[in-house]
Amino acid sequence: MGWHGSLSPRALTLAIPNACLTLLVATLLQQCGPEGFSNDDIILENEDPDIAYPSIPTAEAAQTVTAAFTIVMTFILYNRSRTSYNRWWEGGTLLQKTRGEWFNAYSSIMAFTSTQPELQEEVEVYCHLTARLFSLLMCCGLQQVSPQRERPFNIIELKGFEQESMDFLNSSPDKVEVILQWIQRSIILQAQNGVLPAPPPILSRAFQEVSRGIVNLQNARKIAEFPYPYPLAQISMILQMLHWIMTPFAVALALPRFWATCLAFGSIFVLWCVHFNALDLEFPFGARENICP
Repeated sequence: MGWHGSLSPRALTLAIPNACLTLLVATLLQQCGPEGFSNDDIILENEDPDIAYPSIPTAEAAQTVTAAFTIVMTFILYNRSRTSYNRWWEGGTLLQKTRGEWFNAYSSIMAFTSTQPELQEEVEVYCHLTARLFSLLMCCGLQQVSPQRERPFNIIELKGFEQESMDFLNSSPDKVEVILQWIQRSIILQAQNGVLPAPPPILSRAFQEVSRGIVNLQNARKIAEFPYPYPLAQISMILQMLHWIMTPFAVALALPRFWATCLAFGSIFVLWCVHFNALDLEFPFGARENICP
C-alpha cells in the first residue's frame, strides 16, 4: 500500500475527474426525462417518469464503442509497456555486466602483479593507481548513461593523477574512452617494467575483459540515447486523450449511473497506470523512483 514510487497518485488525478464527469453526464441524461428523447429513443425503468435511459439499440452501440476502444487502448499500451520493460531490464543487465567485466579485469591485473620483494613498492603504487582508474572509469560510464551528465558518483580519491591529465580528461567529450586508453597503456608499461610479468597470452585476458565492459556500456548508452519512437508515443497519447474524453459519454449512454461511474473510474485508472509505468521504464537510468539502481 506504499505511495513512494507508486503509479496510483498520477493515475488518480485522471481517473477521479473522469468519474466525476461521468457521474454528471449520467445524471443529466437521467434528468432529461421523456421530453429529452423521442418516443423511440427512451425506455422507462422502475415506472419512474423522471428517469430516462437511452433505448436498447443506443445503449448497445455505446457498449460496443466503449469496449472496442478500451480493447484497442489496452493492446497498444500493453505493447508499449512490454517494450519499456525490456528496455529497463536490458539496461540494468548491461550495467551489471559492465561492472562485472571491469571488476574481473582489475582482479586479473592484481593477480598478474610481480611477487619479487624488490618490486613490491612499485606493485603497491600500481595497484592503488589502477583501483582509482577503474573507479573513475565506472563513474564516467554511469554519467554517460545518466540523463544528468554531470551527476556526481562516489569515486576513490584522485591521488596520483597529474593536474594536466585531469584537465585533459575534463575537456574530453568522451571521458570513458580516455580512461580506457590510460588503463591499457599502463598495463603495457608495467609489463615492460616487470610489475606485470605474466606472459602476453595470459595478460591479454585483462584487455579482453576491459573491452567487453566498454561494449556493454555502449549498448547501455544506446538505450539512454535512443528513446521510444516519437510517432508511436504521439499517436498513443492522442488515442488516450480521445479515450479519456469519450469514456464519460459512452459509458453514461451504455450503463446506469452507478455502474457507468465505476467503469469510467476503473478503465481510466488502469489504462493510465499502464501508461505511466511505460513512461517510467522507457528511460531506465536517472534519479526517479522506478529506475535501475
